[in-house]
Amino acid sequence: MAIVKGLKETSKYLRSLNRRVKKITDSGLRNMAYEIKDKLVNATPVDSGYLASRWKVSSINASEIHIRNDASYAGAVEKGSPVGEKPWPSAGEKTVQADGKIWSSQAIGGISKCLTKSFIDNLVRDNLTDKL
Repeated sequence: MAIVKGLKETSKYLRSLNRRVKKITDSGLRNMAYEIKDKLVNATPVDSGYLASRWKVSSINASEIHIRNDASYAGAVEKGSPVGEKPWPSAGEKTVQADGKIWSSQAIGGISKCLTKSFIDNLVRDNLTDKL
């Protein structure tokens, strides 16, 4: 811990501390974004591998991380397909019906359910809190 004397030194110290916190935060958020993406990739049902390959970190800023999947059927895998509608109008060989929707049998309830509160809490602790 630095010892500062006077207003000029205090101001200089606070500026350097601000740069350090920003660097740690930026780095931590970037690490968190890619760890979340990896978790989503690993939780994604695999038939051809296309859906898993389409996860991208699209942006990171001070308050948000955006991760997207541009596969045309990503929404159906995440949110389920209403019965009678495309892409899965009814349960089949690789799908099941649950809660009034058709789901991939490998991701009943969606892919993002893998992002539990404890997983996110650990990411924040490991990438931000413990470094500040």
